[in-house]
Amino acid sequence: MSHKRKRLRFLFYALPPVLIAAFAVAPLPTSEKFHARPYQFGRQDYERRTAARLQNLSPLRGQGELQIGVGVRNIDPEIGQPLMGFVDSGGSEGVASPSFVKALTVKCGDAAVTIVAADLMLWLPELSGAVVAATGLTPEELYFTASHTHHGVGGWARGWLEEFFYGKFSPRYFDRLVASAAAAIKESRANFTPAKIGYRRAATNLLQNRIYPDEHSAREVVEALIFRRRAAGTRGDDAPLATLMTFAAHPTTVPRELHQASADYPGAWRDYWEKEFGGTALFAAGYVGDARPHAALDTRQYGEKLGELLLAAPETPVEVNDLASLSLPTASPTIRLPLGAEWRWLPFIVPLFFPKTTHLSALRLGDLVLLGYPADVAGELAPPLERGAARKNWRLLLTSFNGDWRGYFLTANSYLQRKSYERSMGLSGAEAGEYFGALGELAMEKLAE
Repeated sequence: MSHKRKRLRFLFYALPPVLIAAFAVAPLPTSEKFHARPYQFGRQDYERRTAARLQNLSPLRGQGELQIGVGVRNIDPEIGQPLMGFVDSGGSEGVASPSFVKALTVKCGDAAVTIVAADLMLWLPELSGAVVAATGLTPEELYFTASHTHHGVGGWARGWLEEFFYGKFSPRYFDRLVASAAAAIKESRANFTPAKIGYRRAATNLLQNRIYPDEHSAREVVEALIFRRRAAGTRGDDAPLATLMTFAAHPTTVPRELHQASADYPGAWRDYWEKEFGGTALFAAGYVGDARPHAALDTRQYGEKLGELLLAAPETPVEVNDLASLSLPTASPTIRLPLGAEWRWLPFIVPLFFPKTTHLSALRLGDLVLLGYPADVAGELAPPLERGAARKNWRLLLTSFNGDWRGYFLTANSYLQRKSYERSMGLSGAEAGEYFGALGELAMEKLAE
Protein backbone atom coordinates (compact mmCIF):
# COMPACT_ATOMS: atom_id res chain seq x y z
CA MET A 1 0.00 0.00 0.00
CA SER A 2 1.42 3.41 -0.96
CA HIS A 3 2.20 6.03 1.68
CA LYS A 4 -0.47 8.26 0.18
CA ARG A 5 -3.15 5.58 0.55
CA LYS A 6 -1.99 4.83 4.09
CA ARG A 7 -2.36 8.50 5.02
CA LEU A 8 -5.82 8.62 3.47
CA ARG A 9 -6.82 5.45 5.31
CA PHE A 10 -5.49 6.86 8.60
CA LEU A 11 -7.47 10.08 8.09
CA PHE A 12 -10.58 8.07 7.25
CA TYR A 13 -10.45 6.21 10.55
CA ALA A 14 -8.87 8.84 12.79
CA LEU A 15 -10.59 12.04 11.73
CA PRO A 16 -14.15 11.25 12.89
CA PRO A 17 -13.23 10.53 16.54
CA VAL A 18 -10.91 13.55 16.60
CA LEU A 19 -13.71 15.79 15.32
CA ILE A 20 -16.17 14.30 17.80
CA ALA A 21 -13.74 14.84 20.68
CA ALA A 22 -13.08 18.41 19.55
CA PHE A 23 -16.82 19.06 19.30
CA ALA A 24 -17.33 17.68 22.79
CA VAL A 25 -14.69 19.66 24.64
CA ALA A 26 -13.54 22.54 22.44
CA PRO A 27 -13.90 25.97 24.08
CA LEU A 28 -16.34 28.32 22.37
CA PRO A 29 -16.99 32.02 23.04
CA THR A 30 -19.58 32.60 25.72
CA SER A 31 -23.03 33.29 24.29
CA GLU A 32 -24.34 35.40 27.20
CA LYS A 33 -24.17 38.56 25.10
CA PHE A 34 -27.22 37.29 23.27
CA HIS A 35 -29.24 37.31 26.51
CA ALA A 36 -28.85 40.98 27.42
CA ARG A 37 -32.58 41.67 27.62
CA PRO A 38 -35.14 42.11 30.41
CA TYR A 39 -35.95 38.77 31.97
CA GLN A 40 -39.40 37.34 31.30
CA PHE A 41 -40.42 34.00 32.76
CA GLY A 42 -41.78 31.48 30.26
CA ARG A 43 -39.71 32.27 27.18
CA GLN A 44 -37.64 29.09 27.50
CA ASP A 45 -38.94 25.55 27.15
CA TYR A 46 -37.31 24.45 30.43
CA GLU A 47 -39.20 27.22 32.25
CA ARG A 48 -42.56 26.14 30.85
CA ARG A 49 -41.90 22.48 31.66
CA THR A 50 -40.96 23.29 35.27
CA ALA A 51 -44.00 25.55 35.72
CA ALA A 52 -46.27 22.76 34.48
CA ARG A 53 -44.62 20.31 36.87
CA LEU A 54 -45.19 22.71 39.77
CA GLN A 55 -48.83 23.18 38.78
CA ASN A 56 -49.41 19.42 39.07
CA LEU A 57 -47.45 19.03 42.31
CA SER A 58 -49.22 18.16 45.56
CA PRO A 59 -47.28 19.58 48.54
CA LEU A 60 -47.02 17.69 51.80
CA ARG A 61 -49.43 19.35 54.25
CA GLY A 62 -50.21 19.03 57.93
CA GLN A 63 -52.30 20.87 60.49
CA GLY A 64 -52.20 20.73 64.27
CA GLU A 65 -50.07 21.71 67.25
CA LEU A 66 -46.43 22.38 66.37
CA GLN A 67 -43.99 19.81 67.74
CA ILE A 68 -40.26 19.53 67.17
CA GLY A 69 -37.45 17.03 67.64
CA VAL A 70 -33.67 17.37 67.39
CA GLY A 71 -30.86 14.97 66.46
CA VAL A 72 -27.09 15.55 66.35
CA ARG A 73 -24.09 13.55 65.08
CA ASN A 74 -20.40 14.43 64.86
CA ILE A 75 -18.80 14.22 61.38
CA ASP A 76 -15.16 15.18 62.09
CA PRO A 77 -12.69 13.70 59.58
CA GLU A 78 -9.82 11.36 60.33
CA ILE A 79 -6.22 12.56 60.15
CA GLY A 80 -5.17 12.80 56.52
CA GLN A 81 -8.68 12.99 55.12
CA PRO A 82 -9.12 15.72 52.48
CA LEU A 83 -10.60 19.06 53.40
CA MET A 84 -13.15 20.71 51.14
CA GLY A 85 -13.17 24.40 50.24
CA PHE A 86 -9.84 25.18 48.65
CA VAL A 87 -8.28 23.00 45.96
CA ASP A 88 -4.88 23.08 47.69
CA SER A 89 -6.20 22.54 51.22
CA GLY A 90 -4.54 19.13 51.57
CA GLY A 91 -5.33 16.49 54.16
CA SER A 92 -6.64 17.20 57.63
CA GLU A 93 -3.97 17.53 60.33
CA GLY A 94 -6.53 17.63 63.11
CA VAL A 95 -9.72 19.37 64.21
CA ALA A 96 -9.76 23.09 64.97
CA SER A 97 -13.46 23.07 65.81
CA PRO A 98 -15.87 20.12 65.65
CA SER A 99 -18.24 19.57 62.74
CA PHE A 100 -21.77 18.19 63.03
CA VAL A 101 -24.78 17.20 61.04
CA LYS A 102 -27.89 18.36 62.88
CA ALA A 103 -31.52 17.54 62.23
CA LEU A 104 -34.50 19.62 63.32
CA THR A 105 -37.87 18.03 62.63
CA VAL A 106 -41.02 20.16 62.68
CA LYS A 107 -44.38 18.41 62.87
CA CYS A 108 -47.98 19.57 62.54
CA GLY A 109 -50.64 16.89 62.69
CA ASP A 110 -49.47 13.83 60.76
CA ALA A 111 -46.96 15.71 58.57
CA ALA A 112 -43.32 16.17 59.56
CA VAL A 113 -40.39 17.80 57.74
CA THR A 114 -36.75 17.56 58.84
CA ILE A 115 -34.31 20.41 58.29
CA VAL A 116 -30.84 18.87 57.85
CA ALA A 117 -28.04 21.36 58.52
CA ALA A 118 -24.45 20.15 58.13
CA ASP A 119 -21.01 21.66 58.66
CA LEU A 120 -20.18 20.91 55.03
CA MET A 121 -19.20 23.17 52.18
CA LEU A 122 -22.23 21.90 50.23
CA TRP A 123 -24.32 18.85 49.39
CA LEU A 124 -24.23 17.03 46.07
CA PRO A 125 -27.05 14.81 44.72
CA GLU A 126 -25.32 11.47 45.31
CA LEU A 127 -24.82 12.27 49.00
CA SER A 128 -28.19 13.84 49.71
CA GLY A 129 -29.91 11.14 47.64
CA ALA A 130 -28.21 8.43 49.69
CA VAL A 131 -29.43 10.11 52.89
CA VAL A 132 -32.99 10.21 51.54
CA ALA A 133 -32.78 6.51 50.67
CA ALA A 134 -31.28 5.58 54.05
CA THR A 135 -34.13 7.23 55.95
CA GLY A 136 -36.93 5.89 53.77
CA LEU A 137 -38.44 9.39 53.64
CA THR A 138 -39.61 11.36 50.60
CA PRO A 139 -37.85 14.48 49.27
CA GLU A 140 -40.71 16.62 50.61
CA GLU A 141 -39.94 15.37 54.12
CA LEU A 142 -36.30 16.52 54.05
CA TYR A 143 -34.95 20.05 53.69
CA PHE A 144 -31.16 20.12 53.24
CA THR A 145 -28.81 23.01 53.85
CA ALA A 146 -25.14 23.52 54.77
CA SER A 147 -22.93 26.02 56.56
CA HIS A 148 -20.60 26.32 53.52
CA THR A 149 -17.46 26.17 55.67
CA HIS A 150 -14.35 26.25 53.48
CA HIS A 151 -12.46 24.04 55.95
CA GLY A 152 -15.07 21.30 55.99
CA VAL A 153 -14.50 17.62 55.44
CA GLY A 154 -14.02 16.41 51.85
CA GLY A 155 -13.47 13.07 50.20
CA TRP A 156 -17.12 12.14 49.99
CA ALA A 157 -17.74 13.15 46.34
CA ARG A 158 -17.27 10.45 43.70
CA GLY A 159 -15.92 11.17 40.18
CA TRP A 160 -12.68 12.54 38.74
CA LEU A 161 -13.98 16.11 38.47
CA GLU A 162 -15.38 16.02 42.01
CA GLU A 163 -12.17 14.51 43.38
CA PHE A 164 -10.12 17.27 41.76
CA PHE A 165 -12.02 19.88 43.77
CA TYR A 166 -13.11 17.98 46.86
CA GLY A 167 -10.35 15.43 47.46
CA LYS A 168 -9.84 11.72 46.90
CA PHE A 169 -13.07 9.82 47.35
CA SER A 170 -13.36 7.71 50.51
CA PRO A 171 -16.17 5.14 50.35
CA ARG A 172 -15.81 4.58 54.10
CA TYR A 173 -16.33 8.24 54.96
CA PHE A 174 -19.18 8.56 52.45
CA ASP A 175 -20.94 5.69 54.21
CA ARG A 176 -20.18 7.23 57.61
CA LEU A 177 -21.57 10.60 56.57
CA VAL A 178 -24.76 9.02 55.20
CA ALA A 179 -25.19 6.94 58.35
CA SER A 180 -24.56 9.95 60.60
CA ALA A 181 -27.09 12.12 58.79
CA ALA A 182 -29.67 9.32 58.75
CA ALA A 183 -29.15 8.67 62.48
CA ALA A 184 -29.57 12.37 63.33
CA ILE A 185 -32.75 12.51 61.25
CA LYS A 186 -34.19 9.39 62.87
CA GLU A 187 -33.31 10.67 66.34
CA SER A 188 -35.08 13.96 65.64
CA ARG A 189 -38.22 12.03 64.68
CA ALA A 190 -38.18 9.70 67.67
CA ASN A 191 -39.28 12.10 70.41
CA PHE A 192 -41.34 15.21 69.80
CA THR A 193 -41.88 18.15 72.15
CA PRO A 194 -44.71 20.71 71.85
CA ALA A 195 -43.08 23.93 70.69
CA LYS A 196 -43.58 27.50 69.57
CA ILE A 197 -41.48 29.75 67.34
CA GLY A 198 -40.01 33.20 67.73
CA TYR A 199 -38.30 35.25 65.01
CA ARG A 200 -35.26 37.48 65.53
CA ARG A 201 -33.54 39.81 63.10
CA ALA A 202 -30.61 42.18 63.63
CA ALA A 203 -28.74 44.58 61.36
CA THR A 204 -25.01 43.98 61.01
CA ASN A 205 -21.94 45.70 59.63
CA LEU A 206 -20.01 42.49 59.13
CA LEU A 207 -20.07 41.95 55.36
CA GLN A 208 -18.08 42.96 52.31
CA ASN A 209 -19.63 42.97 48.84
CA ARG A 210 -17.74 40.52 46.61
CA ILE A 211 -19.18 41.79 43.31
CA TYR A 212 -19.45 45.53 44.02
CA PRO A 213 -16.61 46.26 46.50
CA ASP A 214 -17.61 49.92 46.95
CA GLU A 215 -21.19 49.10 47.95
CA HIS A 216 -22.80 47.58 51.01
CA SER A 217 -23.88 43.97 50.69
CA ALA A 218 -27.55 43.48 49.98
CA ARG A 219 -28.19 41.32 53.06
CA GLU A 220 -26.65 43.13 56.03
CA VAL A 221 -28.88 41.24 58.47
CA VAL A 222 -28.71 38.11 60.58
CA GLU A 223 -31.95 36.17 61.11
CA ALA A 224 -32.96 33.31 63.38
CA LEU A 225 -35.93 31.12 64.20
CA ILE A 226 -36.10 30.34 67.93
CA PHE A 227 -37.90 27.10 68.82
CA ARG A 228 -39.08 27.09 72.44
CA ARG A 229 -40.81 24.53 74.59
CA ARG A 230 -44.57 24.97 74.78
CA ALA A 231 -45.62 23.51 78.12
CA ALA A 232 -48.29 25.82 79.49
CA GLY A 233 -48.43 25.99 83.25
CA THR A 234 -45.16 24.17 83.85
CA ARG A 235 -41.77 25.40 84.91
CA GLY A 236 -40.17 24.39 81.61
CA ASP A 237 -42.34 26.67 79.50
CA ASP A 238 -40.40 28.90 77.08
CA ALA A 239 -37.11 27.00 77.47
CA PRO A 240 -35.13 27.18 74.19
CA LEU A 241 -35.00 23.89 72.34
CA ALA A 242 -33.31 24.87 69.06
CA THR A 243 -32.25 27.87 67.00
CA LEU A 244 -31.91 27.99 63.22
CA MET A 245 -29.81 30.95 62.06
CA THR A 246 -29.10 32.20 58.54
CA PHE A 247 -26.42 34.66 57.47
CA ALA A 248 -24.89 35.80 54.20
CA ALA A 249 -21.11 35.78 54.73
CA HIS A 250 -18.97 33.07 53.17
CA PRO A 251 -17.41 31.07 56.05
CA THR A 252 -13.80 31.90 55.13
CA THR A 253 -12.52 33.48 58.35
CA VAL A 254 -10.18 30.54 59.04
CA PRO A 255 -6.76 31.12 57.43
CA ARG A 256 -6.45 29.25 54.18
CA GLU A 257 -3.09 27.72 55.17
CA LEU A 258 -4.56 26.01 58.27
CA HIS A 259 -4.88 22.30 57.45
CA GLN A 260 -7.34 21.48 60.20
CA ALA A 261 -11.05 20.77 59.90
CA SER A 262 -13.16 23.68 61.13
CA ALA A 263 -16.78 24.74 61.17
CA ASP A 264 -15.45 28.31 60.74
CA TYR A 265 -17.48 31.20 62.19
CA PRO A 266 -20.77 29.19 62.16
CA GLY A 267 -19.07 26.86 64.65
CA ALA A 268 -17.94 29.79 66.79
CA TRP A 269 -21.48 31.16 66.77
CA ARG A 270 -22.87 27.71 67.62
CA ASP A 271 -20.59 27.31 70.64
CA TYR A 272 -21.36 30.82 71.90
CA TRP A 273 -25.12 30.49 71.36
CA GLU A 274 -25.53 27.10 72.97
CA LYS A 275 -23.61 28.32 76.04
CA GLU A 276 -25.26 31.73 76.41
CA PHE A 277 -28.78 31.01 75.15
CA GLY A 278 -29.33 27.26 75.34
CA GLY A 279 -30.78 24.58 73.10
CA THR A 280 -29.27 23.19 69.90
CA ALA A 281 -27.86 25.66 67.36
CA LEU A 282 -28.18 25.03 63.62
CA PHE A 283 -26.61 27.25 60.96
CA ALA A 284 -27.79 27.58 57.35
CA ALA A 285 -25.90 29.55 54.71
CA GLY A 286 -28.15 32.28 53.34
CA TYR A 287 -27.46 34.69 50.49
CA VAL A 288 -23.74 33.89 50.36
CA GLY A 289 -23.31 34.45 46.61
CA ASP A 290 -22.05 38.03 46.87
CA ALA A 291 -20.80 38.46 50.44
CA ARG A 292 -17.58 37.77 52.34
CA PRO A 293 -16.93 38.33 56.06
CA HIS A 294 -15.46 41.61 57.25
CA ALA A 295 -11.73 41.08 57.56
CA ALA A 296 -11.31 42.93 60.87
CA LEU A 297 -12.50 40.02 63.07
CA ASP A 298 -11.08 36.55 63.57
CA THR A 299 -13.19 33.39 63.58
CA ARG A 300 -14.14 33.41 67.26
CA GLN A 301 -14.83 37.15 67.34
CA TYR A 302 -16.98 36.95 64.22
CA GLY A 303 -19.17 34.14 65.52
CA GLU A 304 -19.56 35.72 68.94
CA LYS A 305 -20.43 39.11 67.44
CA LEU A 306 -23.29 37.49 65.53
CA GLY A 307 -24.44 35.85 68.73
CA GLU A 308 -24.35 39.13 70.64
CA LEU A 309 -26.41 40.86 67.96
CA LEU A 310 -29.03 38.10 68.09
CA LEU A 311 -29.14 38.08 71.88
CA ALA A 312 -29.92 41.80 71.87
CA ALA A 313 -32.54 41.55 69.10
CA PRO A 314 -36.24 41.55 70.01
CA GLU A 315 -38.10 38.30 69.49
CA THR A 316 -41.42 38.30 67.65
CA PRO A 317 -43.73 35.33 68.31
CA VAL A 318 -44.93 33.45 65.22
CA GLU A 319 -48.05 31.31 65.53
CA VAL A 320 -47.64 28.01 63.71
CA ASN A 321 -50.29 25.34 63.58
CA ASP A 322 -49.86 24.16 60.00
CA LEU A 323 -47.08 23.35 57.57
CA ALA A 324 -46.64 22.71 53.86
CA SER A 325 -43.58 21.40 52.03
CA LEU A 326 -42.59 20.72 48.44
CA SER A 327 -39.56 19.55 46.48
CA LEU A 328 -39.86 20.73 42.89
CA PRO A 329 -37.88 18.84 40.20
CA THR A 330 -36.50 21.77 38.23
CA ALA A 331 -35.36 21.75 34.63
CA SER A 332 -32.09 23.65 34.68
CA PRO A 333 -30.58 26.03 32.14
CA THR A 334 -27.68 24.52 30.22
CA ILE A 335 -24.53 24.41 32.34
CA ARG A 336 -21.63 26.48 31.00
CA LEU A 337 -18.28 25.36 32.37
CA PRO A 338 -15.84 28.30 32.64
CA LEU A 339 -12.59 28.49 30.71
CA GLY A 340 -11.14 31.89 31.49
CA ALA A 341 -13.11 35.12 31.64
CA GLU A 342 -14.83 35.03 28.24
CA TRP A 343 -14.88 31.38 27.19
CA ARG A 344 -17.00 28.37 28.04
CA TRP A 345 -16.77 24.67 27.30
CA LEU A 346 -19.27 23.52 24.75
CA PRO A 347 -22.05 21.97 26.85
CA PHE A 348 -22.13 18.71 24.84
CA ILE A 349 -20.34 16.82 27.66
CA VAL A 350 -21.91 18.66 30.58
CA PRO A 351 -24.74 16.14 31.21
CA LEU A 352 -22.03 13.64 32.16
CA PHE A 353 -21.35 15.77 35.26
CA PHE A 354 -24.51 17.84 35.77
CA PRO A 355 -27.90 16.19 35.25
CA LYS A 356 -30.41 18.35 33.41
CA THR A 357 -32.73 18.40 36.41
CA THR A 358 -32.08 19.84 39.86
CA HIS A 359 -34.71 20.90 42.45
CA LEU A 360 -36.10 23.73 44.52
CA SER A 361 -37.18 23.19 48.14
CA ALA A 362 -39.87 25.15 49.96
CA LEU A 363 -41.21 24.81 53.49
CA ARG A 364 -43.97 26.91 55.06
CA LEU A 365 -44.50 27.04 58.81
CA GLY A 366 -47.54 29.20 59.45
CA ASP A 367 -46.48 32.67 58.28
CA LEU A 368 -42.83 31.68 57.82
CA VAL A 369 -41.47 30.31 54.56
CA LEU A 370 -38.07 28.78 53.85
CA LEU A 371 -36.79 28.53 50.28
CA GLY A 372 -33.88 26.18 49.58
CA TYR A 373 -31.77 26.71 46.46
CA PRO A 374 -29.09 24.52 44.79
CA ALA A 375 -26.48 27.27 44.54
CA ASP A 376 -24.57 30.15 46.10
CA VAL A 377 -27.43 32.66 45.94
CA ALA A 378 -26.54 36.36 45.73
CA GLY A 379 -28.22 38.80 48.11
CA GLU A 380 -29.08 41.08 45.19
CA LEU A 381 -31.81 38.55 44.32
CA ALA A 382 -33.53 39.04 47.69
CA PRO A 383 -35.78 42.10 47.10
CA PRO A 384 -38.33 40.59 44.67
CA LEU A 385 -38.52 37.38 46.68
CA GLU A 386 -39.10 39.26 49.91
CA ARG A 387 -41.75 41.46 48.27
CA GLY A 388 -43.51 38.30 47.11
CA ALA A 389 -43.49 36.93 50.66
CA ALA A 390 -44.59 40.28 52.14
CA ARG A 391 -47.67 40.33 49.89
CA LYS A 392 -48.80 37.24 51.83
CA ASN A 393 -47.69 38.71 55.16
CA TRP A 394 -45.02 36.01 55.35
CA ARG A 395 -41.43 36.20 56.55
CA LEU A 396 -38.93 34.64 54.14
CA LEU A 397 -35.69 32.85 54.99
CA LEU A 398 -33.64 31.75 51.98
CA THR A 399 -31.01 29.04 52.36
CA SER A 400 -28.42 27.75 49.92
CA PHE A 401 -27.10 24.22 49.17
CA ASN A 402 -30.36 22.28 49.34
CA GLY A 403 -28.89 18.93 48.30
CA ASP A 404 -27.35 20.03 44.99
CA TRP A 405 -25.05 22.75 43.62
CA ARG A 406 -25.35 24.61 40.30
CA GLY A 407 -22.79 27.36 40.79
CA TYR A 408 -23.67 30.98 41.59
CA PHE A 409 -27.05 32.64 41.01
CA LEU A 410 -26.73 36.39 40.26
CA THR A 411 -28.85 39.03 38.60
CA ALA A 412 -28.40 39.17 34.85
CA ASN A 413 -26.95 42.67 35.15
CA SER A 414 -24.16 41.51 37.46
CA TYR A 415 -23.54 38.44 35.35
CA LEU A 416 -23.23 40.41 32.12
CA GLN A 417 -21.50 43.55 33.38
CA ARG A 418 -19.06 42.36 36.06
CA LYS A 419 -15.98 40.29 35.22
CA SER A 420 -15.90 38.63 38.63
CA TYR A 421 -15.24 35.21 40.11
CA GLU A 422 -18.97 34.98 40.81
CA ARG A 423 -19.74 35.54 37.13
CA SER A 424 -17.23 32.86 36.07
CA MET A 425 -18.92 30.44 38.49
CA GLY A 426 -22.39 31.33 37.22
CA LEU A 427 -22.55 27.90 35.64
CA SER A 428 -26.22 28.15 34.74
CA GLY A 429 -25.92 31.35 32.75
CA ALA A 430 -27.10 34.94 32.93
CA GLU A 431 -30.78 34.24 33.51
CA ALA A 432 -30.49 31.54 36.18
CA GLY A 433 -30.87 33.95 39.10
CA GLU A 434 -34.08 35.50 37.82
CA TYR A 435 -35.38 32.08 36.73
CA PHE A 436 -34.96 30.52 40.15
CA GLY A 437 -36.23 33.72 41.75
CA ALA A 438 -39.41 33.46 39.70
CA LEU A 439 -39.71 29.79 40.65
CA GLY A 440 -39.40 30.76 44.31
CA GLU A 441 -42.34 33.13 43.97
CA LEU A 442 -44.38 30.45 42.17
CA ALA A 443 -43.50 27.94 44.90
CA MET A 444 -44.78 30.34 47.55
CA GLU A 445 -48.02 30.67 45.59
CA LYS A 446 -48.31 26.88 45.58
CA LEU A 447 -47.77 26.67 49.34
CA ALA A 448 -50.43 29.31 49.86
CA GLU A 449 -53.16 27.28 48.11
